[in-house]
Amino acid sequence: MIRKDLFTAAGVAVVTLALVAGSAWSQQPAGGRGGQAPAAGAQAPARGGQAPAAPQPTGKAEIIQVTGGKVEGAYFTADKDIASFRGIPFAAPPLGDFRWRAPQPVKPWTDVRDGSKYGATCQASEDCLYLNVWKPAGAKAGDKLPVMFWIYGGSFTSGAGSLYDGTPYAKTGVVYVSINYRLGRSGWFTHPALDKAKPADESVGNYGLMDDIAALRWVQANIEKFGGNKNNVTIFGESAGGISVNYLMTLDATKGLFHKAISESGFGINPGLSMKDTDRPGTDKVGADWSASKGITGDTPEALARMRALPWSDLQGGTPIGSSGPIIDGVLVKRGTDEAFAKGLEHKIPYMLGGNSYEASLFPTANAPARLAKFPNLPASYDPDNTRDAARIVNRVVTDYFIGSNDRQLARDHTKNGATAYRYYYSYLPPAQRATAQGLGHGSEIAYVFARATADPQDLATSQATVAYWSSFAKYGNPGAAGGVLWPKYDAASEPVLEFSVNGPVVRNHLFDARYDWAIANRTLIASTADPGVPGAPYAPPAAAAARGAVQPANAAGRGGGTPAGGRGGRGG
Repeated sequence: MIRKDLFTAAGVAVVTLALVAGSAWSQQPAGGRGGQAPAAGAQAPARGGQAPAAPQPTGKAEIIQVTGGKVEGAYFTADKDIASFRGIPFAAPPLGDFRWRAPQPVKPWTDVRDGSKYGATCQASEDCLYLNVWKPAGAKAGDKLPVMFWIYGGSFTSGAGSLYDGTPYAKTGVVYVSINYRLGRSGWFTHPALDKAKPADESVGNYGLMDDIAALRWVQANIEKFGGNKNNVTIFGESAGGISVNYLMTLDATKGLFHKAISESGFGINPGLSMKDTDRPGTDKVGADWSASKGITGDTPEALARMRALPWSDLQGGTPIGSSGPIIDGVLVKRGTDEAFAKGLEHKIPYMLGGNSYEASLFPTANAPARLAKFPNLPASYDPDNTRDAARIVNRVVTDYFIGSNDRQLARDHTKNGATAYRYYYSYLPPAQRATAQGLGHGSEIAYVFARATADPQDLATSQATVAYWSSFAKYGNPGAAGGVLWPKYDAASEPVLEFSVNGPVVRNHLFDARYDWAIANRTLIASTADPGVPGAPYAPPAAAAARGAVQPANAAGRGGGTPAGGRGGRGG
């Protein structure tokens, strides 16, 4: 529920983006969210088009020595052109005394591991710190192929690396890596007893981010054996994974671990959760209240030992909206993404970011006409065809509020800080959905990013363009014209955005500027009119606002819908 006490006295919201828990935030379709977690190693359905059924191996690939032991790869394609190595441990199982600790060194094994099988997911087991590698079959040490490192979405409470097949990228000459990271209360948790007991060289709380970092360090130590280039690593992720990408770009601990980044629907402005009480309970209090519900109180070593002895199943469920996700711990995570980008503290690397035309699919409005009536002076670009369709207009407002306006701000900051950025916008819809759909929903671009498109020629063309742009960005730090249209760098003069439209890729300058300006100016109003249970948006904290300086002037209202810069584009969401 949106509450007035979630806003500062100055009216600047500092609500942490709650892409964390609860049915409205799930990344899994019916059958994959809520209820029972899938069995260990099972293939749960993934958003953005169903992940294909797990195929059977078509042969054995080579054996490669990695940290901890040897792993034998497998082929799953008929022509054996792609080798995959699945279920590789990158850290010790986070069990017992390793629960709520930074990832520990992997335990060596003696037998050759079977790389045809995935490890358990972090939805299904506490022993889940595994990663997977796909590579061209002929790739060998010294080839220095670009590396793409995928971080899944799922509200920081669901998801798995095994849901995303890396074959489409390996076919472009990329070494692809997917990982698991701890979720929910296993991955994002603080408690006074942990604060007192932590080793001096460790932080607390962000165990999921620590898992990401441990896997990136594994890549640095091992990926050359698969033909990859440890000095050309691109991290990319969607939703919670996109948020993770944005945070990883701001951490001192990740310098040199990756060299490019793609954030898909990453809710750009995110101040993070606070450990201590502010205008809402801090994560320490949330953790203490939870342990008390299990009959464990206090901050003594004995209390911590009892918490670590609880069955893993006791950690599941009951995570309210806002309780999982990056935490400002002061050691690993020192500030939110908005403050870091505003102050120029992010890594100055090539950066791609964007979202979809119907991100509001996560946040349905029960009575759109009543909510719309509370929005004064909306730019005409919210209803360019004068349809007066309240649901469509409100959904565009909510989409801008959570994704579009925030992406624009981070792109502006990143380029102002001397780095390169590329923005995209997905309005494409499959032909069968165009008459009725509100737009492309949150996470639905995954169908094209991972080539899950149908046999429809337009779907296939969109998927091929997406994979080409993404892999070109990974190879060169520049998507170029890989998808058919030259994708220009973001700049202050024209602020170009590549739209994936029903007519193919098209460059649009100053896309929705009037809309975004209105959404930024009316954030408190948008939040206060949301339905109960919809989390507040992540607004810029005062430190970030001060660092950024005066608000950049709004562009002319006539630019609100975006000026085409070549090619033909659909109107979009």
